[in-house]
Amino acid sequence: MKFKIPPLYPSLILLSLLISATYILFLPAPPRIESTLPIKPIQGMESLGYSIYGNGLPGTASAIGQLFSPNVSTPILFKLGFLISFLGHEDFKKRDKIKFQIRLSEWLGDRPSPSELWVSNPSNVSKNFKIGWVDFEVPHIELEPNKKYIVWITLSDLDNIPGTKIDIKASGPSFTSHRPANISREEWLKTGYFAYPEGTYVLFKQVPPNRTIRAMTSLPWEKAELGFNLHFRMTFENLDSTNKCNSFYRKKAS
Repeated sequence: MKFKIPPLYPSLILLSLLISATYILFLPAPPRIESTLPIKPIQGMESLGYSIYGNGLPGTASAIGQLFSPNVSTPILFKLGFLISFLGHEDFKKRDKIKFQIRLSEWLGDRPSPSELWVSNPSNVSKNFKIGWVDFEVPHIELEPNKKYIVWITLSDLDNIPGTKIDIKASGPSFTSHRPANISREEWLKTGYFAYPEGTYVLFKQVPPNRTIRAMTSLPWEKAELGFNLHFRMTFENLDSTNKCNSFYRKKAS
């Protein structure tokens, strides 16, 4: 005996699916949440920054980066910045001609991945710039919280004139007093406040011709101690605020 489908049955199924889809589309969006790295603004800075050169002497740094991992609840990066300084070389009159780039990559243990997730346009500062934050808008990239990433800055491959350099300010632990003579450095560090204890900075130091972007993603970098960071700031969110469909579409770092 064959079962005969009522003529209205397919139409009812289609109507049910349409109602369900409409209901999902008109559900209220979850609240938008922001977070920052470091969680609290960095207080103070080290007296000297780290100089990076467009074409420096052997052993000098040609790139410097900050290692980080996003928060589980706010994995979408949309803004980042570094504290950049020219205070040590005010005599350099062509600072507005210096071009630098910010790159975002997955960290592969001792070097950035050759497949960048985002690269800024070549940037520069004003002629009278001395020290200040230089921020960049990132196109809302969803990162994976269980991975480590690097955001790095370099002057290489940008046709800079010989001798160009910029300083990136650093941020180590802060203390309320000077270290007593009878306490070791290791014990003293345990008493300090670390703005981002899970992070650290890394440097690329190679001799020419290994100062290109290609070399930076194929050769190892030098790594600082945990908790010793650059003077940096990042802002994340849980939803892509530029996308009306929110979680229906995101640019994922994959």
